[in-house]
Amino acid sequence: MRGTTCVSPPSALDITPTATLTWRRELFENVLGIAVFGTEQVTDLTIASALEVELYETMPLNFLVEDYAQHFPFRYRPEEQAALRPYL
Repeated sequence: MRGTTCVSPPSALDITPTATLTWRRELFENVLGIAVFGTEQVTDLTIASALEVELYETMPLNFLVEDYAQHFPFRYRPEEQAALRPYL
């Protein structure tokens, strides 16, 4: 989302052997990490990633309302009444 403010949560990326890491944003706004390694020959490659993700609703009231519920008062459908009974 270009033009938006983003706060980066705590994260860690450990790569062995040592690599030069660059970041790119591609056409669909995905962030890609590119690791470039030296000429050293190794038998193992380890990439360990940890990320703390915070999810939140940007539009919490963005949902569909069934036609029958467009005007108040309304009656729930029988299957909905059974599921909602403890709350009604």
